[in-house]
Amino acid sequence: MIERASYSEPQQSPPLPSERGVTAPAAKLTFADVSRGRDNNCDFVRFMLAALVVLAHAFLALDRGTVVQYDLLNGVSRHQTQLGHLAVHGFFTISGALILASWERSPGLYDFIRNRVLRIYPGFIACYLLCLFVVAPLSGLSWEAYLAQLNLPLAAIKMLLLRGFGGFETFPTNPHHMLNGSLWTIPYEFGCYLLIAGFAIFGRYRRQAIPVGAAVAYVLYMFRGLAEGHTFEGVPQPLRAVLLALAHLQGPPEVCLFLFGAVFHQQKHRIPFSGKLALLALGLTAIAFRVPPTLQFVLPFTLPYLVFFAVYHPQWKLHGFGKHADLSYGIYLWGWPVEQMLTRFFEPQLNGVTLFLLALPLAAILALASWKLVEAPFLRLKRRRSPAAVTVSAAT
Repeated sequence: MIERASYSEPQQSPPLPSERGVTAPAAKLTFADVSRGRDNNCDFVRFMLAALVVLAHAFLALDRGTVVQYDLLNGVSRHQTQLGHLAVHGFFTISGALILASWERSPGLYDFIRNRVLRIYPGFIACYLLCLFVVAPLSGLSWEAYLAQLNLPLAAIKMLLLRGFGGFETFPTNPHHMLNGSLWTIPYEFGCYLLIAGFAIFGRYRRQAIPVGAAVAYVLYMFRGLAEGHTFEGVPQPLRAVLLALAHLQGPPEVCLFLFGAVFHQQKHRIPFSGKLALLALGLTAIAFRVPPTLQFVLPFTLPYLVFFAVYHPQWKLHGFGKHADLSYGIYLWGWPVEQMLTRFFEPQLNGVTLFLLALPLAAILALASWKLVEAPFLRLKRRRSPAAVTVSAAT
């Protein structure tokens, strides 16, 4: 979700059609052709996905119930998905491709893990501490209620594990009392990073293992959706126990989309870059939106194509959007606390749209401060080469 789109295609990438001596009308572009170099729209697409999360949360923050009643996609998709979930799936899809590319150019496991830690932890910890010590006391809690919930050793453990604020009740007058409802995806994100590194145990079969892992995640995702609400009464034991365990697995949608993004990166030299295929993917997704429960079957295939079509479209020149600051991670982290504070003070005058229009620029300002003061300084440490990297360079 938070990896910056900074990788470039290796030099041995397939040549462009003009370089092959093939006439342009007969040439069949692949995603490997259009993804050569660093010019892409990834920063812009990720910014838009972060903005969609803020938009979805704006309606959630004003909801008086415990269920999202006014989500923009909940009704359209016949309760198959929500706008925020779809945006998160887009984040994970892009992240799968970028993280696999990062692994491929890392000299070793140490460098890969260090770079992932430097990217995800500093911004997360800064947001966590400010939410805990600034936002929470201003949320309307009494001083006694705040101190009664403040548990510094537990907070330290949660920061280490990239966990959220579960159990910490704030904003007592708001419809929802979550201090930061966006943080639940971060441990899944980092877990996916470790999963990519974990595929190294398959050695020379690692490339084949990633598509197999994606297929397993897809089957679990399908089974979880189809088995939702089922108790499997009448099924013999121990099969019933196995089915119930599979049905209650947590996180397959995010892992599934992440791995499908990784497979897309792996196979981009075989995947045609085609406007007609993009329209087909869009049409299939639109049909699946109206025909439950087909969306979960279709989305892992169509969403990566649509996302990367937008990222690498050569005529959509938004390459310099994140040149000076990558705001998507910070906007994602800060959107919910900003919306909660605005809801606390201005709730009677707000609706979902006005809350979004107020929250997005404020979250972007905080994201810019996070980038300049926290994230970018730590990311500069990635340029310092580890002893393992120096050894590899010396050997080559």
